[in-house]
Amino acid sequence: SLAVDPRNPLTVYASAESNGGVFKSGDGGQTWANASWGLPAGGFIDTVMIDPFHTNVIYAWAGYQASVSTDGAASWAPIALPWPQGASVSGGVHFTFDPVTPGIIYGPWISLSKLGVQKSTDGGATWTQLNTPFIGSSVVPDPKVAGLLYAVGPTVNAQNAAFPFWKSADGGATWTSYPCPADSLSALAVDPANPRIMLAGPFRSTDGGQTWSPTNVSRDIQPAFALSSAGLIYATAPITSDAFLAKFLSDGKTLVWSTYFGGMGNETGQGIALDASGNIWIAGSTSSYDLPVTPGALQSTLHGGTNAFAARFSNDGRLLAATYLGGSSLDKGLGIAIGAQGNAWLIGNLSSADFPFTTAPPATLPV
Repeated sequence: SLAVDPRNPLTVYASAESNGGVFKSGDGGQTWANASWGLPAGGFIDTVMIDPFHTNVIYAWAGYQASVSTDGAASWAPIALPWPQGASVSGGVHFTFDPVTPGIIYGPWISLSKLGVQKSTDGGATWTQLNTPFIGSSVVPDPKVAGLLYAVGPTVNAQNAAFPFWKSADGGATWTSYPCPADSLSALAVDPANPRIMLAGPFRSTDGGQTWSPTNVSRDIQPAFALSSAGLIYATAPITSDAFLAKFLSDGKTLVWSTYFGGMGNETGQGIALDASGNIWIAGSTSSYDLPVTPGALQSTLHGGTNAFAARFSNDGRLLAATYLGGSSLDKGLGIAIGAQGNAWLIGNLSSADFPFTTAPPATLPV
């Protein structure tokens, strides 16, 4: 996760799971210094967060263990957290501060049978459990309106994998929901300059969470807005993969040229073929919203979580044509061949009921 100093947008803190610590940047993320002195050795830090009213006070969570720094992450000390008796806590949970009203804190309420939200109005001295219709989610307070809360999380006892967007205008007493394309890994962030702008992983809303559209980031980012600098946002994200194409001489050792093919998401090359003119055709799968499709492509945009792709390159490595191929679910290209007339043939698998068939498919996909 990331936390940006509310008074200085160049000061950024990042938690690290694989390296087990907290890192601090004073130049907007260009360089980083280890700021883990005093944290538990080998601790996998899930979350780092700044007290908005005391910007030198930083909190770090490693599962059920928590630490606090009162000197801008120069040193750390362990602190106790208000878990309910008998709670069983795992990673990925953290507390949030109301940026409007000092002393109001929201945090996870975790038992062996339920994941909910608890609230403190006295700086963490006492806590009450909120009756939330969702589970396993952190609450994000509105940066301008006290008592206005947001969350993304699965509905209690839901039978599907949807993660709706939730909104409460009364401090968590009642909630309304809206459809949201985010998933369990998506972190919610609200623009402090314009709270109607929100990010939930790779998706963006400009109407306060009622509707969402994809961004070109094509991956599940963990975003953090800079409070004191309008329009500035930082994010961490998983490393993604591109397909590649390379040409060697017949000796198998001399590289003639090579190139990437892909966008900000994940690409996998699954098939390659040459036509009679020496052009190279490749096929595979993509999750990128910004794949370099060419003018006149059969399908110019990503329609689902994963689509197939096909691309044609010249013998010297120039991209000649590229297109998506898929519907609104998960579709993959697994192979390609060139026919006697120079046409390209693709094979793959699909799960989209709206795959772009040119003849009518079955009414339903077989299970």
